[in-house]
Amino acid sequence: MPTNVRIAEKADVEGCAAIAGHTFRFDRFHADPEIDDDLADKLKVQWARNSVLGRADVVFVTYDQEKITGFNACLVCNDSVIIDLIGVAPEQQGRGLGRALTTAALAHYAGKATRMLVGTQSCNVASLALYQSMGFRIAASALTLHAHLP
Repeated sequence: MPTNVRIAEKADVEGCAAIAGHTFRFDRFHADPEIDDDLADKLKVQWARNSVLGRADVVFVTYDQEKITGFNACLVCNDSVIIDLIGVAPEQQGRGLGRALTTAALAHYAGKATRMLVGTQSCNVASLALYQSMGFRIAASALTLHAHLP
């Protein structure tokens, strides 16, 4: 496990939720002009809470003293691990925490799964660069269309 990374505990719920409420801008919800950014933030907050409270197989967190600075919620599906939601506090970005969180997941699931998957938006250049620098390769690309019905 990298330094300053550990597996989340229930006491970390609100720390992860706070990060989720201020981190995401390149996701499908924030990109949708029909979804208010405040509502998209609330969705991510609840997603993070649910992950720590049991939706995820494991949630890894980075921390500075007692403050949570990032999280990585992973799901297991058959022989694959999915990075379901990963976020680093905006003021902590660019310091290697995303790399540390991903490294922790890779180490934790080594020998337990045959592959790790992560999805990100094509416009999220920083995420694409991080994952590719760590050996991830683009396996598929998808375009999702949806309509809001009255």
